[in-house]
Amino acid sequence: MVTLMQDALGLLINSDEVRGEMVYRILILEDEILIADVMEDMVRELGYEVSGSAHTRTAALEAIDRNDFDIALVDMSMDGKDFPEVPDRLMELDRPFAFVSGYHRAREARHAHIEILLKPFRPEDLKKVLASLSEAAATKPQ
Repeated sequence: MVTLMQDALGLLINSDEVRGEMVYRILILEDEILIADVMEDMVRELGYEVSGSAHTRTAALEAIDRNDFDIALVDMSMDGKDFPEVPDRLMELDRPFAFVSGYHRAREARHAHIEILLKPFRPEDLKKVLASLSEAAATKPQ
């Protein structure tokens, strides 16, 4: 009986850990603030935590260097310009990320293997991409 109560209490206290789920922290790098806000809401509704968002190249690099995220969603072009150093930095850190873009392919050959979430996207599209990135994050050391 005591064991059952302890088990039940453990489920109430840390149900995510008991189910073997980790709540991944998502960094959103998107220059259009309204789109970033919608993405944040969608990410939270899908059960993930938003670690932050950045809307410029400089802010994106600073957010990456804070290193307080597990997965990133990266706008391929910020302010109409490409900034390959943003995905390059994520690759250096070995962090799973996907591009969020209206473009069907990466602009740099070294980024060709990166998954692309095409704008406009539906919540189920985002869910699929985040599930894929979560699997990749699960294989990374904590």
